[in-house]
Amino acid sequence: MTTARGGCETDADFLIERQMPNENHPLTRAYMLGARATTPDAYGEALRLIRACETAADQLTIDQCKLAAEVLIERKMP
Repeated sequence: MTTARGGCETDADFLIERQMPNENHPLTRAYMLGARATTPDAYGEALRLIRACETAADQLTIDQCKLAAEVLIERKMP
């Protein structure tokens, strides 16, 4: 694929540079907190935050946030 910059990039490079939907959404961050919790108290707090965020979101947003959190955790992002 040729870019507007005149260079070539692969599809993978394009996808990595592009921000995912809801990458910075509070629900995404809450899922990440839950996955990275190291104590029962921290996990419980993350679950409460997740429940509160999920009640304010539609199903599409919830699914996008779960996917974004999973990908970010696999990439070891903060």
